[in-house]
Amino acid sequence: MDVKVAYGIVGAAALCAGFAGGLVAAPHLFPQAVEPGEGWVDLSVLPDDLIEQHRTTAYLENEIKSAEMSKRMLEEMAAEKAARADIKLPEGVPSFPGGRLVEAPSSADWPDIAPEGDTGGAFAAAKDGWVVINIWATWCAPCVKELPDMDAGAPRLAEAGVTLLAIDADMSRNDTLADVEAVYRKRGVKSLAPLFAAGSDANALLIASGQTVGAQYPTNIVYRPGGEPYALFYQMPDDRTGIWSSDEMIAFFAALTESGG
Repeated sequence: MDVKVAYGIVGAAALCAGFAGGLVAAPHLFPQAVEPGEGWVDLSVLPDDLIEQHRTTAYLENEIKSAEMSKRMLEEMAAEKAARADIKLPEGVPSFPGGRLVEAPSSADWPDIAPEGDTGGAFAAAKDGWVVINIWATWCAPCVKELPDMDAGAPRLAEAGVTLLAIDADMSRNDTLADVEAVYRKRGVKSLAPLFAAGSDANALLIASGQTVGAQYPTNIVYRPGGEPYALFYQMPDDRTGIWSSDEMIAFFAALTESGG
């Protein structure tokens, strides 16, 4: 059966594959005649095996059930996110181009993990300077979509004094380092190291980000030198592309690092 799939954001338990908004999402089947509109997700950016799963009605029905069970968690997450205060930037630092930049929760910390794929010790070394840790998973379409832009932005951010680390922390326990490497190859990612938080490290990374209700993907944590949590931001605005590698983003972080935060 040839179907099209639309997703509405209704959960974030991270217990099943999800797409829209980086959260667990409920799929709904529509006739072939229905035209894609707002809220539809391009599945072509996902791993091939996951694309194939979405041709199976039973898989989609299971997604619906899982998403419906997660609805309350999404509401709690939205309330938690809305309650966080926007960070007060130092004088002279331009506004953040990636949407809301909120204060890091008091429970946030530098994650005590050893990511798979970190053969050169980049994770531990990064703690000495400004760092942005991007938490993602291969099933998160917005996460995967922005990888090439992040990859283009990483060298420019490094010149501005910021290390960008993308770490897969799949709470569903389905991802592997090999999956991360496969997505990187498919998306042409070359600057970012493929990093994977396996097992308890995935929990530790999410806890370190201060997320107390479920898990939102993508989540980005900004750290001051020494591993001090500074701020959080989430998915980039839908109405813009290329934000990670934009002049505005580089100028923001250059000014922030110069100011000391």
